[in-house]
Amino acid sequence: DTTPASMAQVMGKKQNSADNSSSSAVQPKLAAFYSISNAQPGLAGIGLGEFLIKDSIRLLQSEFPNCIQSFVTLSPVPQFRRWMRTKLQQQLQPSSPFHDDTFVTLEDVRDLEAAGYLPTNSFAASDAQAAVSSTSISGDAAVAQALADMFAALDTSIGNVTNEKDDASIRRGIETYRDTPVESILMRFVARYLCLEKRRRKPLDAVARFHLGNGASLHRINFAADVSRKGLRSSYGIMVNYLYDLNTVAAKQQEFEFDHEIPKSRSVSHLLPRDSEQDQQRQRHPSDAKSSASPQLPSKL
Repeated sequence: DTTPASMAQVMGKKQNSADNSSSSAVQPKLAAFYSISNAQPGLAGIGLGEFLIKDSIRLLQSEFPNCIQSFVTLSPVPQFRRWMRTKLQQQLQPSSPFHDDTFVTLEDVRDLEAAGYLPTNSFAASDAQAAVSSTSISGDAAVAQALADMFAALDTSIGNVTNEKDDASIRRGIETYRDTPVESILMRFVARYLCLEKRRRKPLDAVARFHLGNGASLHRINFAADVSRKGLRSSYGIMVNYLYDLNTVAAKQQEFEFDHEIPKSRSVSHLLPRDSEQDQQRQRHPSDAKSSASPQLPSKL
């Protein structure tokens, strides 16, 4: 899979492409879009991003006929960190018991304890309770507080990053969580944020609304993809690939606009609870009026 999983990969491939520009032996099979910006405020609401992507696809197809097979983006998740901090704080409210047991499971808690991220025995479930349900952590305020404290420590380490040029220092702040329970939890929360958190039956995330509304699918979620100060502070460094399959763009656009479905890959679906899709379908109203308006372009795609 040549889909870029980080900004470092994109910039490295960009440099390699420039170095090998005189070689005709290597033909590209994938085109990646990144850092598409709506620089002029007066252009907000105009389908500029859609034009840029589709026009670029046509240009690349004419330049490399029968070569490029896939078109993907490497896109930010600009408001994810703010959303997640808000969600964790809500769990500390007496009127809002900790109920996200399908995202943070008892197994997660035990793994976090074993890795030293949570105090031992954070969740005081009896063996009998654990035997009945491996996800039975609903309503446990101690777990909610422990998780909030853990991510507060992560936020502090991110907030202490002040030197944008010190790549090694910045990278260490999030790379230490790779292949740990913290990464697992973050990835599942990103999937929830992009696929389940909605306003007017469209994703809360503006970048997701734009790409999905133009016929893309949510292809992959990438951990530690943007380890710059801005990337860490907006989304813990997580970025997303949206895939444009030219054979299915029109069908996926209809599916998103009219059926309110989120086209996504199997790897993204595996990050969601099993019953989430059924819940979404039960909440859907088939009598919704169809809209032909172009999605509004967010500040960065």
